[in-house]
Amino acid sequence: MLYKNITKGWILLFSFLFIATAVHAQQKKVQGVVKGAQNGKPLPGVNIKVKGTTTGSITNNKGHYTLNAPSQKDTLIFSYIGYKQKTVPIQGRSTINVQLKSTTVSGQQMVVVGYRSLSDKADLTYY
Repeated sequence: MLYKNITKGWILLFSFLFIATAVHAQQKKVQGVVKGAQNGKPLPGVNIKVKGTTTGSITNNKGHYTLNAPSQKDTLIFSYIGYKQKTVPIQGRSTINVQLKSTTVSGQQMVVVGYRSLSDKADLTYY
């Protein structure tokens, strides 16, 4: 009787270990460098997100990033202020280097905020 309970315990333990290993093996480590298409310089602070998830990363000051994607079939979304968003499927690759193209912003999409300190009330202008 004791032998059967010990055997069941070992079988259960190995089953959990196998399932945990299988789930972990599905994740895909992806890394690469993000650069500007016009000048080829690395872009720091680019947001990289796995489409449809909350998994993501940002590039360091040399444009490098690393993230663990849930699946090899996922798609990465690269976004950076002043550049066009780019969508890239992983397709089983472990290294994905990207070049982002800059974009222009029209006046309706832009908000400019200015600050100024006044030393005297006479400097204040009313409209």
